[in-house]
Amino acid sequence: MSDIKNRDLILEAIDQLRKRKARPDIHRICNFLTRKFSIDSKDTKSDLQRCVEKEIVYKVEYKGSIS
Repeated sequence: MSDIKNRDLILEAIDQLRKRKARPDIHRICNFLTRKFSIDSKDTKSDLQRCVEKEIVYKVEYKGSIS
């Protein structure tokens, strides 16, 4: 099991945003988790950063924004 508390929820948020053809940037991921699961955006940002560090998700720059 991973030590990243909201890892599965972050991955679910990314999947949902991609299905809507929305770029899954940090603001959209935070908003999704806040609305659906009442998770504080501070927690989401720190968990998302750990996911990037462990290469569970990749950080990509596209047209001047980061997804």
